[in-house]
Amino acid sequence: MSQLIRLKNVDSNTMVATVKPLMHNWGFLAAFQPTNSIIVTDTAATVSKVVELMLAMDLPPDMAERRVIPLTSATASKIEKLVNSAYADFNAQAYKGQPKVQVFSDVVNNTLLLVAPVERVREVEGLIRDLDRRGAQDVGSLHLYYPKNGNAESMAKVLTDLITKSKLGKSEDAPFSLLREVSIVGEKESNTLVVAATPDDYRILLPVIEGLDMRRLQVYVEALIIEVTAQRAVDFGVEWGFANPPREGSRATQGYGGVGFGSLSNPLGVTKGLAMGLMRGGTLVEGKVVPNLAALVRAMASDTDVNILATPNLLTLDNKEAQIIVGQNVPVQTGTTTAQTTTTTIERRDVGLTLKVTPRVMEEGWIRMDIYQEQSSLTDSITIGNNEKAVVTNKRSIQTTATLKSGEMVVLGGLIQENASEQVQQVPCLGGVTGLGELFKNTSRSKGKSNLMVFIRPVIINTYADLLDTTRKKFELIDAQWGRKSSTGSRVLPTLRLDGSLRPLGDDAVPVVERPTGIEESPLGGGEPGSATGMPEVSVPLPADLQDGGVGSSGAIQNSSGTGDSFSGSRGAGLPEVGGSGPVPSSP
Repeated sequence: MSQLIRLKNVDSNTMVATVKPLMHNWGFLAAFQPTNSIIVTDTAATVSKVVELMLAMDLPPDMAERRVIPLTSATASKIEKLVNSAYADFNAQAYKGQPKVQVFSDVVNNTLLLVAPVERVREVEGLIRDLDRRGAQDVGSLHLYYPKNGNAESMAKVLTDLITKSKLGKSEDAPFSLLREVSIVGEKESNTLVVAATPDDYRILLPVIEGLDMRRLQVYVEALIIEVTAQRAVDFGVEWGFANPPREGSRATQGYGGVGFGSLSNPLGVTKGLAMGLMRGGTLVEGKVVPNLAALVRAMASDTDVNILATPNLLTLDNKEAQIIVGQNVPVQTGTTTAQTTTTTIERRDVGLTLKVTPRVMEEGWIRMDIYQEQSSLTDSITIGNNEKAVVTNKRSIQTTATLKSGEMVVLGGLIQENASEQVQQVPCLGGVTGLGELFKNTSRSKGKSNLMVFIRPVIINTYADLLDTTRKKFELIDAQWGRKSSTGSRVLPTLRLDGSLRPLGDDAVPVVERPTGIEESPLGGGEPGSATGMPEVSVPLPADLQDGGVGSSGAIQNSSGTGDSFSGSRGAGLPEVGGSGPVPSSP
């Protein structure tokens, strides 16, 4: 593209010498002195830019000043955009014939050509020099941040999205404004955040990075999933099992209430009953002792048959989904293709029990729980299509969101399933005779209903002491039932030291640490860390009506040494009357 420009005020030779650096090497630029004109040949974009520059510079000497400003550190094209943007309002208000503030970049030589009113030249040049000095900060502008708690890749994604939206906004409501380009990469192997930015921009981003690197709280979730089946008769009782021995030297399980269960050898394997309860001791949460849903509360009835499907315990981070699946991965036929050979398409599906929970910790100990529970099972197959068998799956699910306090329990239920069955017994041959056969066969029909119920109890784990204490209490419950010495005299489970470590089996020479001292009680999320001289002694007193002298039924129970331990108790509120007081028979 070629164009002829006739100048009015500036000498054409002077103009050629000024704008020549903006041309490509193969471009043509020449002055025609008789008419003070210039001929320019180059690409359309370059010709347009050169013509605009020459018209801006072709002003009377007393109105505008022209300067060539070489840059030492900053990039010419970026400074051009910044300065022209800064003086956009000034140029818009300039009257016709008044020179404007205009900056043109020479990318090859990293130089700026400045055209501005005489009274503005020093101001604009000072701005360019200042921006050039800031550009020197690009040298060595890589910063490494080592997250203490967060994931570098996730943090990099959030920060990159934030910076991108800030650039697109470029408005008054933008969250912040960065001077230069910023690049952030999360390195997976070393979990390191690599930030390419000037020191000033890095200082702007650092509070955001540190906020994303906050230690997240943990939530311990105890769950109980049961299926209640309607039957006949009424016999209902409640049992409270305490894993700690009732007195020194005894490891018998002590019961309070109506129906006695003696010394159950495996409460976690009970197939009937409502497995929830209270263990002596508890978890320290925000200065309060919260009892664990860990021992045994059992509801037995011939009226209500309670089948425990699962008693999962989950530990997860705040706002992080945790799930447990107990079942089978069943192949299901999804299609058949018949050509020269028959091809059957199989898809595998999980059948069984699934529990998913996502806790979100809020202020003042409140927790928002997203809960999904599914119970599925296989039934008899049916025939479809060309006499092909298809699997039928029964499915019951609950999906909800609940808000509750740490340590409180939420109960979900109402998923009732009705099952009907018919069984025919007959005398061979005679039972098949029309009419007369009814005398030689017996038909029995049964119908039953089952109600799926889910109990969820979340507890916020604030500190390492809370986590250690929760682990120890859970271990003590299991140890009381499973950890007794075997017939050979050796323990089934190792001993749990109070500092959270395990004592190896048969290692009698290693002393058990009674209680660690000098451990800093650092918080597991949020808040300022505290300190303690040792792990706190945690206990939960019995309710007043269960203590000595309280109101309630009394009885006795035999411990392992054969001596009788007395106790007192009362049946739970709202429970039907069961049994009288008296000795509770122990298991043989």
